[in-house]
Amino acid sequence: MRRIFLLGLLLGLSAALRAADAPRLAVAPWLLPPGTANAVSFTVVRGDDRRVHLLWLESAGDRRALRFARQTSPEAGWETPVTVPTDHAIVADATEAPALAADRHGRLTAVWQRPAAEPAGHGTGHPAAASPYFSRSGDGGRTWSDPQPLTPSGRPAEFVTLAALADGRVLAAWLEQVTAKTVHLVSRIVGESGPDLTVDRAVCECCPPALTAFPDGTALLAYRGRTEENVRDIRTARFRAAAWEESRSLNHDDWRLAACPVNGPALASDGGRVAAAWFTAGDNDPRVLVSASPDAGGRFLLPLRLSETRPAGRPAAAILRDGALLAAWVDGAGGLRLRRVTPEFSLSVEAGLADPAAGAVRGRPRLLVLEDYRGGREPARLLSAWLQAGGGLRGALVTVPEGELLEAEKSCDCAPTAEQLAGYPFFGTVVSVFPDTLEIGVRHDEVPGLLPAGRHRFLASAAMVAAAVPGRRFIGRCDPAGEVRRLVEFRPVAAP
Repeated sequence: MRRIFLLGLLLGLSAALRAADAPRLAVAPWLLPPGTANAVSFTVVRGDDRRVHLLWLESAGDRRALRFARQTSPEAGWETPVTVPTDHAIVADATEAPALAADRHGRLTAVWQRPAAEPAGHGTGHPAAASPYFSRSGDGGRTWSDPQPLTPSGRPAEFVTLAALADGRVLAAWLEQVTAKTVHLVSRIVGESGPDLTVDRAVCECCPPALTAFPDGTALLAYRGRTEENVRDIRTARFRAAAWEESRSLNHDDWRLAACPVNGPALASDGGRVAAAWFTAGDNDPRVLVSASPDAGGRFLLPLRLSETRPAGRPAAAILRDGALLAAWVDGAGGLRLRRVTPEFSLSVEAGLADPAAGAVRGRPRLLVLEDYRGGREPARLLSAWLQAGGGLRGALVTVPEGELLEAEKSCDCAPTAEQLAGYPFFGTVVSVFPDTLEIGVRHDEVPGLLPAGRHRFLASAAMVAAAVPGRRFIGRCDPAGEVRRLVEFRPVAAP
């Protein structure tokens, strides 16, 4: 019995030592452009060209302006900020952030809110209803088009979120006040004619929705629903072929609340994989949860609890190429925390991003991947930004020692290589070979978020083309980004 006790003690000490020696997240200040000290709301996105685009509402005295700036890298500094012409007043509220999307061609779409004369009427705390307007830039944000209404409905709208689709169009979703007591979740393609699309007619009236887009042209929307019994759980809906599929519950938290929590979900995606984070207080237990989907939101894993102490929520999420998730949330004291979840979906290292002693975090923080994990012992880098009470906009550059963490978790020198991380896996059957153009015609089932079912041609190496035999099944990896699909791995399956 004594030996068993000693063995257990040694194992426990060994685990504690490994945890103490585990690589840690490194957090450094992210220098922001001039004027952000007066920011009252903001959003930040990264384009396919790896540039970081920042949009914020600057308020100084009676003057308010929508400002934009971009940077190639934190080391390169910011380009000179410009003012986006709005031609009217702007809603200034930490919860009502402007929206921004950057498509793969570098075109930008910005949305902001114009105050209306009538009261909002559904308890959001806003002094007046709002009408969303948008503007576009085709030159990296140096010049912007004249403002236009986002929707022809004319109804008050809040919490616009944007996602750039694979074909270059921009999808918008928002909460729309239909009557004094009725709020719908609606959407449309920005700048196109036709009516808005209704996603759900029973939603929480003051929780921002979240959007993420996939390489196959579809998108996933997460939002807080609301039943007649005031159950306010997170739901998701998939946008496919210009229509919304029926929504489904992400997780049955059974949070019943007669008031409005002002606490929306967060989404991030890589290929067809999705990270989701959200706040719930079901069973009178406030917590922040995180889950993952391998198939563009078709199914989600049982969630993990991120917060060990009572949180305020308002999460942000990111996902790395190896499948690791990162989520940030506001803790109960007003600080900002960040935690990693391993590719095997277990909790990992945690770090503090913002100390509440310097000022509580206001509104919704943001988290984005600046440099993805590329294999080996290489790190990943993330950017986080948030509003600080009395201090405007703040930011942090987070270095995630992903390769070292993977090796420490598996106790081996076995971090994946760059080649192993390239592309996304799928099964297919060769239907044709084109040696002159180095292409392979492939028939395959749907790869959720990546490829619709059917026949497609892929660029391939000369060795892949030489090994391709019509009718032969194969295991491969594809890169669906850009104008042309490309095979990065091709392994024929032996005939039975």
